[in-house]
Amino acid sequence: MLGGWQVNGITTIQSGTPINVTIGSDPANTGRPGGARPDLIAPASANCGGANLANCITTSSFAIPAPYNYGNAGRNILRGPGLVLTDLSLFKNIPLATERVRLQLRGEAFNVFNTPSFSNPNSTFGTATFGSIGSTLMPNRQVQVAAKIIF
Repeated sequence: MLGGWQVNGITTIQSGTPINVTIGSDPANTGRPGGARPDLIAPASANCGGANLANCITTSSFAIPAPYNYGNAGRNILRGPGLVLTDLSLFKNIPLATERVRLQLRGEAFNVFNTPSFSNPNSTFGTATFGSIGSTLMPNRQVQVAAKIIF
């Protein structure tokens, strides 16, 4: 009963992905609405994730460019929320009739600590949901059990 156990774990820790702030209009009159960048008028910051799911990008840092002008905000100047994820599994190998055949009982837990990993916020300046997070990157905790015959 004491032998044949196996414990596996994977922990992923990542910094946030870049946020590219854009505007939905076409102030430069290029014929391509959306994808243009706003003017950066003050240092921008993003404090997204955790308890900050709405208004996590400083709105006062941006402005719509003057007509027939491009915005001066750089590409990917902000970072979104980070990711911390732990997956664990526990196996029990039980020998059967011969040395080559065994039964493996498996228990696996994905996102075992049920840590929310949030997506980047809406980054289209001037919209009602600018700076708001509406989804997660990874699903909530998932647990599965299985039995497997290995020969």
